[in-house]
Amino acid sequence: DFDIVFILTKNSKALVQQTVTRMKKEFKIFIDKYEVVVTDIMKANTHISGYQLEQKNIIVSKKEKSNMNKLLEFIKNYSINRSKKCLIIDDEADTTGIGYNKIKGEDEFTLRTISSKVNEMRGSLDGCVFVEVTATPYALYLQPEFNDSSSLQAIKPMKTVLVPYGKEY
Repeated sequence: DFDIVFILTKNSKALVQQTVTRMKKEFKIFIDKYEVVVTDIMKANTHISGYQLEQKNIIVSKKEKSNMNKLLEFIKNYSINRSKKCLIIDDEADTTGIGYNKIKGEDEFTLRTISSKVNEMRGSLDGCVFVEVTATPYALYLQPEFNDSSSLQAIKPMKTVLVPYGKEY
């Protein structure tokens, strides 16, 4: 029921290609009917037609600064927030998702660059569903506690769902 799915992968070209290939295989029937488009954000056209935006889009992005900036630009340029139901899947969320740096000698934290970009993306898409995927969910719960006056807040999961793993896992 989503119009656009954003899949955020670990910082690896091979993993981006693997994810794009897997999505093209999974959604082949719909791709063949021109109902779904699967794209690597770094290979995406800068000008998307209205027809292309009417299709269901699966956009894969490496969690790397220039990839995330292009993704944020895409969302802004095409007013995705106002017109589309979105799903963000943060794959490997424990290693390259939400993370903090502690300022040396102080009690303050800052969001790491990629974490900040993921958070900016989430904030720019009202009502977007955000799913963190990881084999080590405990890492998502071990975020620092912040006091009420802090501008940062922990982004802990609302719930954890364990799913069966594949035989090649």
